[in-house]
Amino acid sequence: MPNITRDQLFVLPESGRRDEFIEIASHALKAQPEDAEIRFGLVRSLTESGLLHRAASFADAFDPEVLGAASLNELLQQLRVPTQNGFVDWRLQSPTFDRNLHAIEARYDWAQRLRSTFDHRRASLELHKTRNGRWEVFDALDSVWRPCFGSHQPTETYENLRKQVENRVMAPIIIDGVGLGAHLPLYVTSTHQTLNSSAPFVYQVESDWMALAIALHLCDWSELIADPRVVLCVGEDAYEQLDAAIANTPHAPLPKSIIWTPPWCSTSAGRGESIIRAHTAQREQSIAELREALDRQYADRDVEYWGTRFQAAIHGKGPPLRVLSIACRFTTVLQFATRDALAALESIGCE
Repeated sequence: MPNITRDQLFVLPESGRRDEFIEIASHALKAQPEDAEIRFGLVRSLTESGLLHRAASFADAFDPEVLGAASLNELLQQLRVPTQNGFVDWRLQSPTFDRNLHAIEARYDWAQRLRSTFDHRRASLELHKTRNGRWEVFDALDSVWRPCFGSHQPTETYENLRKQVENRVMAPIIIDGVGLGAHLPLYVTSTHQTLNSSAPFVYQVESDWMALAIALHLCDWSELIADPRVVLCVGEDAYEQLDAAIANTPHAPLPKSIIWTPPWCSTSAGRGESIIRAHTAQREQSIAELREALDRQYADRDVEYWGTRFQAAIHGKGPPLRVLSIACRFTTVLQFATRDALAALESIGCE
């Protein structure tokens, strides 16, 4: 049991931390399957969460002598009731998966791999829905919850995120891991049209194909996938894809935020952070080199040089003076003022 004593474990459900108890107890039973006390606590907590089907499966592994108790047999019969037991057939989520795959096919070439990966593993993965409507996935092959129990939902809300980003130009966001699919919709919708209709790139990174297949069963991403600012980096080379995607948008700000979700099978080992650091260093070096080149170009251009330059241009004996201006499509005042100023400058020979 990670960083927790046995006594602390059994206090968790009583202190309102039932989800944490279920996650830790499920792992503990893998190493100590004969521990009837942990098993009973797990069965009770799952029952309270409305996951009767999974509770019955854990209860079936009690010691034969314990299973012979009349009270437990009665409990098992109640848990095995086929309706409202928390167990959900994957086929009920097939329409959502199909919509997502259709959107993926329009932008990427790995939709079929997603489908075949899911078909290969689906027999060992159980889909459950808690009493309060939250999805949970149990990997019967490894006897663990994927990616974990309970802590895979975003901690932020749309309203809170919207307050943070409104009227700001946002840097791109990296979401490291899919969780069960709820993070990407939240961060894409909450960053839509912030300052002057701007919106950042959102990079969804996931190295585990099965994790993405599960997420696409549980959340409708079809509209998000079609959005060009949403970039999916998936598979064994997901972080290399992320690196290339950032490099291919040199005029966009560099990502500053990484949203971490519970990992499915492996961690990223901070690869997203190292990619950001590398691109930041590269961009800073490029800016420094440009500044040095600019300084060299203007190093000998003193007051006398500029006086001669202006006189030659004004009297038509040299190239015309060049004028650089800015405008903004969100303010007609600046647009028209700039247009009139440029017209006046051009009328006296400026370029």
